[in-house]
Parts: sequence; structure tokens; C-alpha cells
Amino acid sequence: MEELIQHLWEKFLLVGEKVLDALEKKITYPELEVQIKEALNSLGNNIMKMVMEGQDEYLVEHRKERQGWVVERRQEEKRVLTVFGEMAYQRTYFYNKESRSYAHLADAYAGYTPHMRIEEPAKAILTDLATEQSYRRSSLGPQEYGWG
Repeated sequence: MEELIQHLWEKFLLVGEKVLDALEKKITYPELEVQIKEALNSLGNNIMKMVMEGQDEYLVEHRKERQGWVVERRQEEKRVLTVFGEMAYQRTYFYNKESRSYAHLADAYAGYTPHMRIEEPAKAILTDLATEQSYRRSSLGPQEYGWG
């Protein structure tokens, strides 16, 4: 938790510095907008990573929360495209002796399936962007495609 608070504070200070840079005309408004978006996406990505890795650590440390599951392997990386960009995190692979099955319990907590690479909210945004682009291109008419 302390790590998260420290990270939030650092990002807050960074955004504050960028705002001052814009007010002092060291950067333009569009540059400010891009830099704040990058800082906030980075912050969101780091928060989600901390949540995933924190949940994994909780499951490792609290056997009652994972009855029947034993640690098989630690520190397995997964990469997922989120609304904040690509997130990489480490998780534990568990084995259930009774059901003879394996699982990354932290992934299940987040609703991730074994081969999932894109979160549902990110898929929705990508679909909206693709639809918007398609409508924009079709509204330009045949000239866009070199016809007419």
C-alpha cells in the first residue's frame, strides 16, 4: 500500500510540473495534453499491476482463501492489453490435488481466461475506434478509395 501511495504522489507531482510548464509557456497545450494522458495511463497501468500482483501474493500467503490449491510455480509473466496500454505482471501457477487441475488464481480473480490477451473494456474501445474510422472513411465517398 505504501508503494502505491508513493507512486501516486510521484505521478501527481509530475502532472503538476507539466501544468506549470504549460502555464510558463515551456510546452504547448497539445504537448501538455499528450504528456498528461501518458502520465495517467502509466499510473493506471501501474495501479492495475499492483492490484493483480497484490491479489496473487494474498492468495499465496492465505491458504484458507485457496483451499485445495498448492503453489506449483511462482513469477510467471502475463501480458494483457488494457485501457491503459499493455500491462505485464507476475503471478503464481497453482495445482489442485483433488480436481487435478492447474490455474493462475489471480487471473481468475480478474476474469482473465488462460489465453486472453485483451481485456473486455479495451476490446470495446478498439471496436468503437474501428467503427468510427470505418464511418469516417465511408463518409468521404469514392474519392477516398481513388474512385471518381
